[in-house]
Amino acid sequence: MFHAKDKKHVYIMMGRKIIGRYDTNLKKWIIRKPFRLFVNEKSLLPECRSRENAKA
Repeated sequence: MFHAKDKKHVYIMMGRKIIGRYDTNLKKWIIRKPFRLFVNEKSLLPECRSRENAKA
């Protein structure tokens, strides 16, 4: 999770490469091609849940 100008940005990374991100306007994950073959969007947590909330 990255913060910039009062907004938080959630990215999926593989090494140093950003392969996906959560779009807060669309309220869904955007996964880049060809990484969609390897990432199941349904298994990802919604962006609004933080790590602390995910543990509860």
